[in-house]
Amino acid sequence: MCIRDSSQGTTQFFAKMTEDPSFSENIQAFVGLGPVFLISNQGSSIIKDIKYAHIADVLDKLHLHGLLRPRGEYNPLLGLACLKKYRVFVLTILKLVCGEATGKYWDYNILPIVCSHEPGGSSVKNVMHWMQNYQKEGFYYFDYGTEAVNLKHYNQTTPPSYPTSNLKQWTTPTLFISGKQDYLATQEDLKAFLDLLPEEQEKYIETKLIDDYSHIDLVWAQNAAEWVFKDVVEFLEKH
Repeated sequence: MCIRDSSQGTTQFFAKMTEDPSFSENIQAFVGLGPVFLISNQGSSIIKDIKYAHIADVLDKLHLHGLLRPRGEYNPLLGLACLKKYRVFVLTILKLVCGEATGKYWDYNILPIVCSHEPGGSSVKNVMHWMQNYQKEGFYYFDYGTEAVNLKHYNQTTPPSYPTSNLKQWTTPTLFISGKQDYLATQEDLKAFLDLLPEEQEKYIETKLIDDYSHIDLVWAQNAAEWVFKDVVEFLEKH
């Protein structure tokens, strides 16, 4: 089978590949849009504020386990927030999180529909995990906060790192497409991932960098069909 992931989806694939490198035998090709392995060099001021304010930990203590999760299949209130009256505010927040270039190639007429479905929400535990790895500048399993609970889950008092040495067995034909203006999936962090691979494995990996794209432009941009999806289809057909 072939796998096409974006953002955190690529992180989940990387985690699987570290734990079970033989899984690659089932994969003909992998495409990662805005691939995220580490976020040590992420440039979002909002993410930095969340890190230093320990907001995720506060939400967990308050037993609020969901974040931006819609009550049903979609969230009409977010869609209404993207109407012309509030568009500047919403776009400003997205730029602070995803990158300054956000929105340059969008069709704003469909933005209320898009924002009714995205973001799809997250668990607070997931956000806490991201913040832990941001603080540790590594790729670690979730820290449950106490030595006793960590010992129960990992047979040690601190969470172990994912076995990234297994990435040296990477032989899956791969295409990474990134935005140069992406705050969340930076080129520095992508390079840190690629540096884990032996030089002889570079032949399995292709990369494309789009100058005026931020994190979500890889999916939301009006010209993504030409700049992104065309390359994805050609790559998958080749493999």
